[in-house]
Amino acid sequence: MPKTAPDVLVADNGNERTSSFTVGQPDGSKTTASYTVPSNPAKWQAAVLEMSDTAPTGEESPLALAYRLYCIAVRDKARQAVYEQAAQESTYKVIAGQRKNLLDFPLAGFIRAYNGFKAQVELLTMAGTDEAAAEKSIGFGPFRATANRHIADGKARDNGGVLEAV
Repeated sequence: MPKTAPDVLVADNGNERTSSFTVGQPDGSKTTASYTVPSNPAKWQAAVLEMSDTAPTGEESPLALAYRLYCIAVRDKARQAVYEQAAQESTYKVIAGQRKNLLDFPLAGFIRAYNGFKAQVELLTMAGTDEAAAEKSIGFGPFRATANRHIADGKARDNGGVLEAV
């Protein structure tokens, strides 16, 4: 999934919270979008319980709108989970601005690169970063997927955390 800009809290009066975030535009410029939501889960629950299920003709009721938006959020969460799983299994990585399949690189060079990236992950974890977060921060997923393929094909083996050619 594309990275999203972090939300910036603009105001919170205890009942409603207003946040904003930056949105990239097709022409390369950026603009700010903002939204207001209940301040906490209890305020959200109270707001839902107060929603009407009736609306003027041709309009969506507040309850129907909330339900539709909830369904969209659940769908997007499921989509993100599938996308992240596919990304973890991908052997493609952007290198020097070009999308490359790591399986196309010579095995010896790939193994050196893999072990170098693995060392970066180890360094980050020694510094206190969670291993999964460390791997994600340096884009290690394609290296792991490619190494697993080479191991499955009998071309490489994991020797105590170091990838070696067979």
